Amino acid sequence: MIHHFFISFLLVVGCIIIHSSATVVAYKIISRKHTDQTIVKRILFVDLIVITLMVATILEGVLWASIYQLTGAFTTFQESLYFSMVTYTTLGYGDLLLTGHYRIMGALEAANGVIMLGWSTAIVVFTIQKIYFTSSVS
Repeated sequence: MIHHFFISFLLVVGCIIIHSSATVVAYKIISRKHTDQTIVKRILFVDLIVITLMVATILEGVLWASIYQLTGAFTTFQESLYFSMVTYTTLGYGDLLLTGHYRIMGALEAANGVIMLGWSTAIVVFTIQKIYFTSSVS
C-alpha cells in the first residue's frame, strides 16, 4: 500500500506542475489590458482560459490513467482513462472499480481532482473579474 501511496503522491506533484503551467499561460492572457477590447474579444479571452484549463485537466487525467495502465490496475487504456476522468472529476459512476492496494490511488486521485478543479474555478472567476470589471491586473 505504501508503494501505491508514493506513486499517487508523485502523480499529485505532476498534476500540480501541469496546473501551474496552465496558470502561467492563463495569467499571461489575463495580464493584457482589456478595457479597450470589444466584447467579442473579451469572450474569446475567457474561452481561451477555459480551454487552457480543460486541456490541463485532460492531461492530468491522462497522467493518472497512464499509471493505472502501467501498474496493471486496468486491462485497457480506455478503461484506465474512463476511470481516471470519472474519479478526477469526482463523478464516480462506480461501474469500474479499483481493487486491493489500488483503491488508495483512486481516493487520492479524487482528492487531487477536487483541489485542481477548485484551482481552475478560481482562475476562471479571476479572469472574468479582470476582463469584465477592471482595467488591468494588479
